[in-house]
Order: sequence, then C-alpha cells, then structure tokens
Amino acid sequence: DVFPNAHPLKCTAGAVVCVESEIRGDVTIGARTVVHPKARIIAEAGPIIIGEGNLIEEQALIINSYPENIMPDTEGVEPKTMTIGTNNVFEVGCGILCIADYNIWAYVADLGRNVILTSGCIIGACCQVNTCEVVPENTVVYGSNCIRRVQSEKPQSQTLQLDFLMKILPNYHHMKKTAKGNSTPVRN
Repeated sequence: DVFPNAHPLKCTAGAVVCVESEIRGDVTIGARTVVHPKARIIAEAGPIIIGEGNLIEEQALIINSYPENIMPDTEGVEPKTMTIGTNNVFEVGCGILCIADYNIWAYVADLGRNVILTSGCIIGACCQVNTCEVVPENTVVYGSNCIRRVQSEKPQSQTLQLDFLMKILPNYHHMKKTAKGNSTPVRN
C-alpha cells in the first residue's frame, strides 16, 4: 500500500476538516484552515504541510506525487516535503502540485509540478500553468489563452469567509478531531 496507516492526519487546533474529505499519507493541517467535503489531499511522495488560514474547497486536489518517470519503489528516491504556505484559496476542482502564500486558484485551475509559485498570485478559472518556471509575485493568469499580468497588490485574505465557514460547516458535516486548547497536532 502506497499510503500506510503509519502517517495519520495531524490537525492543529482551530482547523476545520470535514470527514468527507479524502486525506491520505503524512498530512499536517494548520490552524484556521478549512477543508471542505470531497477535497483531496494526497501525500504520496512525501509529507504535505499545510499552513494557517487556507481554504480548500470541494474537489480541490492537492497532491505531492512522484514525477511520471519515478516509481514509489525506486531505489534512492528521498521523500520530498510539500509545504503550503498561509492564506491560500483553492477553489472547486483545482489541481495543485506546489504552493506559496496568499495565492488563489480559481475554479478548475491547474498548476503543474515544475512550477514554483511565489506569493500573491491568482490562477484564473480553467487556466493551466504547467511549465518549468518561477511565477513572479502578484501575477494574475486569466482568460482562455492564460494571459498574464502583474497586479499592484497581493489578494486580500479570506478571513471573513473562513470565519463564516468555521461556524457553519460543523452544523452540516462531521469534522475530524483536532487538538483542544493548544497548537500541538493530534493524530487521528
């Protein structure tokens, strides 16, 4: 099995993670992060550490996977940690292989494994960035041709939406347990 039970989910106090989400492998979720039902977080090629204040919506896929030419049992392959920063928004159906801070991935946006995304970027609806590059800070990718421009400021934090979801989601969905009263991760 690629996803042994030796790496249970670690949720920090204040994280809201719906039981209906699919989380496999060694995953740590930071405080004030909301994971909707049907979101998928898969740590296959190494751990995934998700920072604070992230919003991960339905059918979003965050995966730390092996490159296409490397198999999990290949000798000498070291696990590589995927670190997701703070205050990112992963909208419905987006697919992500690498992350920084204060970024937004719109509906069905896709970001490839060789892209290094800096802070303050917006990947628009249905846009794909699957090149080998470092995307400059505050870059906006939009439209059917994935046009790029640089905005003057990073996107606003989704604090109000996170506050609302943290209150409402537990009324309608079962939640994974988190540590109470401190920021020590708990294993489920």
